[in-house]
Formats: sequence, C-alpha cells, structure tokens
Amino acid sequence: MTESLELPERLIGELEELREHFRRENLVLPVVGSGLSASQLVSWPRLLEDLTSNVADPVRRSDLIGRLDRQSYLDVATLLWEKDRNSVLSALKRHFRRPRGKARPAVYDRVAALPVTHFVTTNYDPWLKEAVTRRYPGARVYLPVDPRP
Repeated sequence: MTESLELPERLIGELEELREHFRRENLVLPVVGSGLSASQLVSWPRLLEDLTSNVADPVRRSDLIGRLDRQSYLDVATLLWEKDRNSVLSALKRHFRRPRGKARPAVYDRVAALPVTHFVTTNYDPWLKEAVTRRYPGARVYLPVDPRP
C-alpha cells in the first residue's frame, strides 16, 4: 500500500483556522469540484491513464492499469508521483493550462461572483483561478507544494 499525499503542516493549520472562522461566523464556504470543468478539461481518470501509458515503466504498467480499473486513483497518482515527479508536473501543466482560443465559460464568473471571500477547490482549473483573481485582484491561491508565503 502506498502512502497518501499529505498537505504541509502550515497549510493544514491555515485550513483549520479558516474552517473555525466559517463555523464561528456561520458563513458558507463554496467547494468547487471537478464537475465544473468536466466538459472542458481532461478528467482525472483520463489524466492518470495518460500518465500510466507515458510515465510508468512497462513492468508496473499492468499493476497501475488494474488499480485504475478498481478506481484506486490516489494510489495510482501517488505511485506515478514517486516514480517521476517531473513528468507528472509536465503532464499537469500540459493538460490543465488555459485552453488556447477558448473563452472562459460564463459559469466561472457566476461562481466568482458569489458573495463570499474564500473558495476551496478539489480540482485545478485555470478558468476558476482566472475568474476569482479577476474578481479579487491579488487573491492568494494555495497549492500543497507552494512555499510558505
């Protein structure tokens, strides 16, 4: 069994503070999942299939395909990350950059217009980031691998 990906302690602390603030103030924190971009960007299963084909060595490939069939996506992502982080990061940049020639779908601006000051997303989405930073110039976007601000 592989280890799960862990968030840095500083980010966990910041998220706990944020959660407590929202609980205390009885506020809403929108969590935007991958469904928002499902018709626009590659799905996580498809991304992992691509990575399995292009990054995994042939000996491990059948094991990873089996894990994909069982929908053990986090296991596959962890194994691929441990094998070749640079290739995984390159694939993420390639698949999740803002698509050329496509206007940002209006739904992103509607989400960014919600009367809230924080968003959480389970999915990297260039349009969501763009819409939120347009509405809130200077917005901070945190990723687990970011250095401490």
